[in-house]
Amino acid sequence: MMHGKGHVHAAMQGRPVPVRSHCTGAKLARLIRPAGCAQVLWNEASRQFVMWMHVDDANYEAARVGVATAPRAAGPFAYRGSFRPHGHQSRDLTLFLVRWEEVG
Repeated sequence: MMHGKGHVHAAMQGRPVPVRSHCTGAKLARLIRPAGCAQVLWNEASRQFVMWMHVDDANYEAARVGVATAPRAAGPFAYRGSFRPHGHQSRDLTLFLVRWEEVG
C-alpha cells in the first residue's frame, strides 16, 4: 500500500492484503491477487476503513470487485470477498463518498 501526497511523494507501507488470503473454492483459487489501484474509504457506520479493488485471474476472466476492511487506513486489511456487480464484469472502479448530512 502506498501512502503520501501524490504518486511522486508516496512511500510503500507494505502489503495490505495477503496475496492468497482470498482463495476459497476451486474457481476462486485461481485468482492471482488483488490488482489495479485499490481505493480506501472510511465507513462511519462500521468505524472501519473499506478497501475496494479489482480482482482478476491470470486470463482476466474473473473481472470481480474485491472488498477488504481494516480498523486503520494502513491495514492490515481482512479480505471479505469478491463479487460481480449486478452479475456484470468489473474491470475498473471509481468511488466517491456522499456525506448525506452535508447534502441536505
